[in-house]
Amino acid sequence: MNFILKLFPVFMIVLYGCSENKFHTPASQLGHIDVILDNESFIQLTRDTFMTHTFSYVFYDTSEYGNLPSYDFFMVGQENFIHFSESKGFYQNQSGGMNLVFQTLKPDMQDSLKIAWKNFSSYALDENLSSGPTHALYEVFPLLNWSNIDKPRLIPFLSTYSAQTFKNMQLDYNGADMKSFLSAQIGPWIRRVLFRKITSVYLNATSREAELLRAALLVSGYKADGDKFTHYGGSADIYINIIEDESMKRINKFSVALSTTALFEKTFNRLKISLNGDSGWIIYE
Repeated sequence: MNFILKLFPVFMIVLYGCSENKFHTPASQLGHIDVILDNESFIQLTRDTFMTHTFSYVFYDTSEYGNLPSYDFFMVGQENFIHFSESKGFYQNQSGGMNLVFQTLKPDMQDSLKIAWKNFSSYALDENLSSGPTHALYEVFPLLNWSNIDKPRLIPFLSTYSAQTFKNMQLDYNGADMKSFLSAQIGPWIRRVLFRKITSVYLNATSREAELLRAALLVSGYKADGDKFTHYGGSADIYINIIEDESMKRINKFSVALSTTALFEKTFNRLKISLNGDSGWIIYE
């Protein structure tokens, strides 16, 4: 589900599973969130000049999953990014759904990701390797049925890039922080965009989705405090609200930190964006 490489500084943390057995896994961060937008919100957002020229660096992509197209819009900030997918093609009738992608801080950690996730959850896992001319990305995620989906879903992904990807990009095998990486990929002017990073995410989830996400969060270095999950390294706080309704929207809202002060408020059909001072909210109604 990634179209930008995501790399971070490296160090190891010790996690504790339900059985109290200690094991090591590479620290991770929330690389990006992928929000599935209804068609009208998607179109209005992509046509707004403030959001596409001032708020962030943007680009578009059309991918294919299972012979169905995915129409994607990326808003890149200084430290992470927001991925919007349009609710048609592969994501037909899934508006309000979302994916959360956690990126390891070190390459070639696919085996550690699977072992760590299984320590926290008994659900079956799937995996995928996607590659291009300069990169190879490995992802692990819950084993799911990807066909004939007509409702929103909440899906966590754990991912890691290959060591060769680091080498190809002339990055230190021991890691490169996201801010430096994005600057190297997009250019030094990324430091002037308004969007700095995602600071909190508020979600709805079924019990099963919540269990899968909780496992992914614990593997990624989060600590649970009721329905709130906080990250040791400063990734966005995650709030999970459990509702047993398959048709509910999964994304409620998320907050962002800005690189400078701004005042902006606008609604794009169901998506409301409100920036005030050095922070802001993006709300899906």
